[in-house]
Amino acid sequence: MNTPFVKKEPTLSEQEALEVIAGRVTYDQETGHFFWKPKPDSDENSEKWNMRFAGKKVQGKVQDHKLHINHSIDNAQYQTPAGLVAWRITHGAIPLVGLNHINGDYTNCRLANLQDAIPTQPITNPELNFHGYQKIKGRIPDIVLLEYAATRINYNKETGHLTWKPKDEDSHSSAKRWNETNAGKRCGKAQSRYTTFNLTYQGTTCQMQAGMVAWFLLYGDEPSKGIVHINGDKSDCRPDNLKDAPDRKGMKKKKGRNNGPSAASLAKQLKADMVALVKYIVDNEPVDGAFSSDRCDVIKEMAGNIYERL
Repeated sequence: MNTPFVKKEPTLSEQEALEVIAGRVTYDQETGHFFWKPKPDSDENSEKWNMRFAGKKVQGKVQDHKLHINHSIDNAQYQTPAGLVAWRITHGAIPLVGLNHINGDYTNCRLANLQDAIPTQPITNPELNFHGYQKIKGRIPDIVLLEYAATRINYNKETGHLTWKPKDEDSHSSAKRWNETNAGKRCGKAQSRYTTFNLTYQGTTCQMQAGMVAWFLLYGDEPSKGIVHINGDKSDCRPDNLKDAPDRKGMKKKKGRNNGPSAASLAKQLKADMVALVKYIVDNEPVDGAFSSDRCDVIKEMAGNIYERL
């Protein structure tokens, strides 16, 4: 007679749960897919379970953009990141720091897409970094983002347009739906004078400048200082409209540009002038209800300066 199922609260650590699930599945390094192993005959309900699941593909669950394997241990439910299961089966250990999915897709668990994360600080407790899926801290180098963008973007040299490449439907769980919506479509929109688009890398969403990506796809490297759009149209990314910037910010300085004081300094000076005017009036009280002509001239001059700044 079968024992009634009674759901229990999880008691194992994440690492202990990983060890259990790694022994229950097989892993195909080429496809990144997992398959259920048959349960031994000594396990309760093994015959029924094996008929239903043994040898079948594990249907993972995507949560927070990451693929997980849901499994039960002693009637307690656990959810283990699929990438870590793949790494544990292949290397016999968990990554010390964490796990990166090279192409930025956390549902793609092919071995070629997995790498041990680069530590951003000394590791004092490896177990705290078990999941390895924290967003990258600090600024991601431009060259890293450009190299990744090159795997996701097509570039038409004649039009200067950037379009999304289709995702591999065999290795991306949501690729079919994504491809229907985005594949072949032009990426980027005008923002702050430049054409930009968002790109998610290792869980971090970054804003990419279309001209920079076009330059990288043309020459295989980032510009030394930045990009200048020769005709002034920042949405025109044709090769003959791009050149390396003469200054670090990548902005071509206009002739005759006013490089005077900033708005903040002008506002500060305006406030000081108004305070001085009020102080002059208070310190020089009118005689018989009127100011002398020389003092009127001073007040008019001070007020005029303030008016010009408004």
